[in-house]
Amino acid sequence: MRKIRWDAEKRDIVFRSLIGLAMLFGTALLQTSFLPQVDIFGAVPDLLLIFTVAIGVFDGLRVAAPVGVAAGVLCYYLGGGEPLGILFYTAVGMLASMRQLGKNYPSYCIYMAAAGVLKVIWTLFTTLLHSPVWRPLRVLWYSALPEFLGTVLISLVLYVPLCAAARLLKRKSEVWGE
Repeated sequence: MRKIRWDAEKRDIVFRSLIGLAMLFGTALLQTSFLPQVDIFGAVPDLLLIFTVAIGVFDGLRVAAPVGVAAGVLCYYLGGGEPLGILFYTAVGMLASMRQLGKNYPSYCIYMAAAGVLKVIWTLFTTLLHSPVWRPLRVLWYSALPEFLGTVLISLVLYVPLCAAARLLKRKSEVWGE
């Protein structure tokens, strides 16, 4: 049997990928197991959305797109979401990685608010698809807006840990070359 030899760059890519998957899986477990007991504003904040936006803002498209796909898959399998959620999280990660505003706290807040608005629209859209009697104001008032407020407020508090998590997913040359 032939032994596979990886150079330092391939080992670094595999290591960063495993770290990213572990962080994403931990975030999904926290969202599905702990946060339903906390009940912020009557809804569960979307930690996977916060993580995807942060990775998009701080790490760019090459990291945000796979994280968005993985977040959508985890949301579908662990959180009971819909399969189209994979498309939603991927699109949010890609839109957050545009970096038109930079990599600072105000730009992160703007991207997070925009992602929250997209999540409200997404919630209304999926409710329209799945509900036999569609009540948009009821969905907006009791589900979409509380989730929006909880997600945005939690994301403002989690800025520093998310910066540290995004730094773990960068290459060593990218971290030290800033």
